Amino acid sequence: MLRTSTAALLLLLLPACAVGNRADITINRHITLGQELMDLQAAHEAGALTDEEYAEIRLKLHDMLDLESDFGLSTLTEPTD
Repeated sequence: MLRTSTAALLLLLLPACAVGNRADITINRHITLGQELMDLQAAHEAGALTDEEYAEIRLKLHDMLDLESDFGLSTLTEPTD
């Protein structure tokens, strides 16, 4: 009986937890774009990436910099903890 009551109570309360919840997305970058590009180049030179993979990822990193500059964000400053 107690198990049934507990299960019924949970079924009633769980949907209420989701009502009104809102998700906020925060991007935390702990390395600079310059460091990411150096790491990418090192991986390419070590043979871990093909020329095509290297070019694709490098372009995405540069696009990320453009996107961040459009929103006034900076990847060139050190993060504050």
